[in-house]
Amino acid sequence: MLYLGKSDLDMDRQIGKVAAERGVSRAQISLAWLYRNPVVAAPIIGTLKTSHIDDAVAALSIKLTKEEAEQLEAAYTPRVDVNVKNSDPKAIAQMAATVGIKIAVPATSK
Repeated sequence: MLYLGKSDLDMDRQIGKVAAERGVSRAQISLAWLYRNPVVAAPIIGTLKTSHIDDAVAALSIKLTKEEAEQLEAAYTPRVDVNVKNSDPKAIAQMAATVGIKIAVPATSK
């Protein structure tokens, strides 16, 4: 877990609850949430086990209900990468607007 604040622990509990209700892994629920939110940019860096790849593929077939998504998002604290100098300004602005955050975005990107 990258962050360890209260909201992160709340989010972890909600992911576990939805995963248990569906009988799937936490990874599958987490990835299913990412897949349904195209403005969320989060790299998946490598895998240590073939089961990690299996989870990523299985998550493609999971469609979270509106209620499940709301349950997960109620505990979610959005974070914005402040190192946006090499990012697409339009994408950053869209992401920030989606989560209700105002950030300074460079006028041009490389």
